[in-house]
Amino acid sequence: MKLKPAGAGEPLDSDPLATEAFPGFAQLTLVTTTTSTGPDGTEVADVITAEGVLYRARPDGTVLDAMGTPTTSGEVALSTDQARETAQRFAEANLLGFTTDWQIVADEPISHLAGDALQLLRWRPVDAGKAGAREVTVEIDRRTGAVVYFSATGGGADAGEEPTAAFAVSESEAVAAAREAVGDDRGIATAVADTWQTSRWIVTVDRGLTGRPEALVHDVDRIEIDARTGAVLSRTTV
Repeated sequence: MKLKPAGAGEPLDSDPLATEAFPGFAQLTLVTTTTSTGPDGTEVADVITAEGVLYRARPDGTVLDAMGTPTTSGEVALSTDQARETAQRFAEANLLGFTTDWQIVADEPISHLAGDALQLLRWRPVDAGKAGAREVTVEIDRRTGAVVYFSATGGGADAGEEPTAAFAVSESEAVAAAREAVGDDRGIATAVADTWQTSRWIVTVDRGLTGRPEALVHDVDRIEIDARTGAVLSRTTV
C-alpha cells in the first residue's frame, strides 16, 4: 500500500494513495520482485509496483491475483453497468481464454474499507450447461474505474471434484481458523469461497481504526484457508 504524501501545511497521516485506473499488468512499473511458493507448489513471483499494485505471477507471466487500494471518498462516477463493462474489458485484456460467453456468477457491491465504493464481478465458463473449473474475479473502484482486486483460477487439483468435497470446511469453520491464526475474536469477519488450484476460503478480519487515535486506515488481515483441510495457506495485512 502506498501512502499519500502530506502537502504543504498538512499534518502527516496514514492516508492511503488510491490506485489509478490501468489497462493491464504490463503497463505497471515494477519496483521489487521476490519469489515464493504458490498454493500448488510451483514458484511464483511476488511483484510490487510503483503504482501501488501488488500481484503474483507464474514464470510465464500469467497473473494469479492482484491487489490495489480503493478510494474512500469522493463522487461515484461509474454506474453498476459501467463497472461491469470496465471489469469485462480488463478480464478480456488480461486473462487468456476469457470471452464474453463466460457466465456472470456474481455482480454485487462489496466493501473492504469504510467509504470505499466497489463492485465485484465474477465469471465462469459454461460447457454443456455446467460451470467450468476456471473462474475470474474483478473488483472495480466505481469512483475511478481502477481494478483493486483481480483473481484468476485455471482449474487444477479440484477441477473434477464435487463442490462438497472441495469445500469440506464450512464458512464458519474457516472464519474460526482465521481468527485463531490472527488472535482476534472481535473484528468483523467475512469469508468468500474461492478456488486457486485448490479450493479455499478468503477470510477478511477488519478490526476498524486501531492503534493511534488519529489513524485513518483500518487494521485488516486477509487470511486464506484451505477449504478441504482448514490449514492456513497465507496471511496478509492490508
